[in-house]
Amino acid sequence: MWRVLGANPATKIVFGEAKGFSLLLLVLESIQADEEGSRMLRRDVLFGLDESQASSTVNLSSSLHQKPETQSHMELFTSLMHVLTVVVADMPVNRNFLHESLVSPAFKQLLLKSGLLCEQHEDKIAELLFDVALERVHSPSLNTLDEQCKCSQFQVI
Repeated sequence: MWRVLGANPATKIVFGEAKGFSLLLLVLESIQADEEGSRMLRRDVLFGLDESQASSTVNLSSSLHQKPETQSHMELFTSLMHVLTVVVADMPVNRNFLHESLVSPAFKQLLLKSGLLCEQHEDKIAELLFDVALERVHSPSLNTLDEQCKCSQFQVI
């Protein structure tokens, strides 16, 4: 999808006019629903255990199951942000459509409740939002700057 949108300006226009940016909110909604479903499932599994057993099982369950879910959610969000970056690049109309989505209270609430804003992913989220804001288009298969050099080149002075 990324290559098709990048190669053909007409597809960018169709994406924007067809309310393709609502896909961002739908993906965040599904991630939030998945997170809530996981929490409810863990509660159901723990039903009937005493408090000490439940707390130790929750800690074990959280460390084993939550990270892969969050990682897969982050991969989905990253891919979507790459697509959106291509769609807004050099397209003022699409930039306005995306701006409407990003400044909506729904986007802020869904991003907060999605579980993606955590210490593990905060740098990646910031990088993706900067990519969109600066219309910095690069292949999704490229590693991020942090992954390539294993250190941050930017320091706050």
